[in-house]
Amino acid sequence: MVNVLGAYIFLLAAASHGQSKPQCSVGWYGPNCQYQCHCAGSAPCDKHDGSCRSGCEKGWFGPACQYGPGSVQTQ
Repeated sequence: MVNVLGAYIFLLAAASHGQSKPQCSVGWYGPNCQYQCHCAGSAPCDKHDGSCRSGCEKGWFGPACQYGPGSVQTQ
């Protein structure tokens, strides 16, 4: 029984090691590519953290240009 259990754990570990994070399409970033880039000049953003070398698109701001029109309310 111990050998079967050990083999099962080994196979699970090997299978999970082979899985990789998705490669985001141009214009998207994040762990599951769920965030859209807002870089100036339609430049690509960093696929992991969304940062923009070109700066943010007009009207957008924040470390990943994630705040834009209607995203922040003021009183």
